[in-house]
Amino acid sequence: RSLNGRIFQDVNGILNNRTSQEEFIREELKEGMEKKKPLREIANDLHRKTGDWSRDFDRIVEYQANTAYQQGRACFLEESEGKDCEVYKLVFQSACKHCLSLYTTEGYLSEPKIFKLSELKANGSNIGRKVADWKPVIDSTHPYCRCLLKHKRKGFSWNKETQDFDI
Repeated sequence: RSLNGRIFQDVNGILNNRTSQEEFIREELKEGMEKKKPLREIANDLHRKTGDWSRDFDRIVEYQANTAYQQGRACFLEESEGKDCEVYKLVFQSACKHCLSLYTTEGYLSEPKIFKLSELKANGSNIGRKVADWKPVIDSTHPYCRCLLKHKRKGFSWNKETQDFDI
């Protein structure tokens, strides 16, 4: 127990600001994903390394993993289609009211709102913002968000029957 307490103090001494904490978590997530560890195991590693069993590392790891995935999609689109390509977020049936309002015109099964990739990128993330101030972003909108960044191809329009963009 005393060793665990010292480890906790050492890690917190190193991680004295939010940026360092985020970098530490990202590095642990990156290392865990390279080793193909489940997200739950990565969160448990964070608990063990920091000694902080009260923090919800599961939520943090889920958020960071999905954000990394969305950022990867955005990077690919920016390289292949340009920074001003049109994108939208595909919301799923279980989407929360916040995502429905940010990313759809009239709720689930309605036409998605179209954004320029550069616009979403400029919005940054919603970390630290109050819910009322949330903006459409590339990252996860909130913890456990699974809205998917997709490319809207030129010349395609929304088809209500297929619930997709087509010619």
